[in-house]
Amino acid sequence: MYILILIFAIGLNSIILLLLILLHLKNILNFFHTICKLSKEFILIHNGFFTILFDLIFLTQQLLLIIVSFIFEVPRLLSLFIGLFALIVIATASSQKFIWQFKFTIAHEIVQKNSHANSERLRFTKELIDDNIKLKENLEKIKKRR
Repeated sequence: MYILILIFAIGLNSIILLLLILLHLKNILNFFHTICKLSKEFILIHNGFFTILFDLIFLTQQLLLIIVSFIFEVPRLLSLFIGLFALIVIATASSQKFIWQFKFTIAHEIVQKNSHANSERLRFTKELIDDNIKLKENLEKIKKRR
């Protein structure tokens, strides 16, 4: 009997919790959207820090692999080759990521500068066209006066 009451109470609490979540779903989603946006901006601003942090994490993992292989008596030369190979692969991958991210950042800055320059050229061209139209109108007025 007590078990049925307990199951009913847990079920009732779950239903109430679900209803509360559904009622405030928009606020909950807005909260997570804000957190994700701030996290994205933080990661973009501190990109170099995260690259170095993950490189250190990978390095630590590979060092632990080497240490564990020595502890469990994998043939020493084999464990050394495994560890060194893993370190080289991780270092190469992280260096490639860093270089590609740097390249992407530079390319993005170039695109932004070119976009701004193109918008300035377009504005200047429109001004020239407007001035040309006004000059043509003035020329027509002058020709009509003669």
